[in-house]
Amino acid sequence: MATANNETTNSQARFDDAWEQYRSAIDRLEAGDFRDACGKAWNATRAAAEAAVLAHNGNTSTTTQISTGFRRLSRANGFADLPAKYSERAQFLHIDGCYYGMVYDDHILELIRETDSLIRQAEQLAAA
Repeated sequence: MATANNETTNSQARFDDAWEQYRSAIDRLEAGDFRDACGKAWNATRAAAEAAVLAHNGNTSTTTQISTGFRRLSRANGFADLPAKYSERAQFLHIDGCYYGMVYDDHILELIRETDSLIRQAEQLAAA
């Protein structure tokens, strides 16, 4: 069984990864590699959600456990808009951008750039 200290360490490591993925997404966006930027922004989003769940000793073994835990945790702690932001990024960055290469929509480019806001909110949620 993991201790609270291990979960805190794991959570911080996932937030560190989220920030690194975000910086890489911006680098790829500026280089014109929009598909890779989508993938990295999605990875940052998923890592931030996982980090928030880990901070509250949640199970993060599967993607479903991460998204369900993030949704429940967000709603229980006054961050009701976060689940929709997560789902929006799953659809537009992960599925449309990464898998289908539909990356020329201004909305998708905005989602990449605004991923830092979601990470900051997830950090606040982790501290709640």
